[in-house]
Amino acid sequence: LVCARTHVRTYIQARTHAHTHERAHTRTHAHTYTHAHTHARTQHTYTHAHTHTRARTHVPTHVHTRTHIHTNSRARRRVRTHAQTYRRKYILACTYRHERARTPTHTYPRTHAHAHTCTHAHTCTRTRTYTRERTHTYPRTHIHTNS
Repeated sequence: LVCARTHVRTYIQARTHAHTHERAHTRTHAHTYTHAHTHARTQHTYTHAHTHTRARTHVPTHVHTRTHIHTNSRARRRVRTHAQTYRRKYILACTYRHERARTPTHTYPRTHAHAHTCTHAHTCTRTRTYTRERTHTYPRTHIHTNS
């Protein structure tokens, strides 16, 4: 008997960047990470989100929140929340040089939305989605004996 097991992963990642350039030089970065893992018996949903604000020559607060939801065939649900807050010192010397330098070049679809107002606000939204499928086929020995 040959059993085939299909491993399907759906990976959805959306990033939202909001930049406000004023005298305070405050930059806000929001990152939303969604990972959906589907298997024959289990299903994992992983949500990762963190938001941090950087201020020039100030001590910002970084809040990191992680939520893990696990659902199996027995309809049991586990929710794990991990939150931590810590402080770092940042000194921002440039505006867009650090963000544009890390722009990747991939083949997944992107969606960009730019909005510029009189207050020099820059908003960029990137969404990328791709699906990876792997099929593992291996022989199994199944012995059934009738008494």
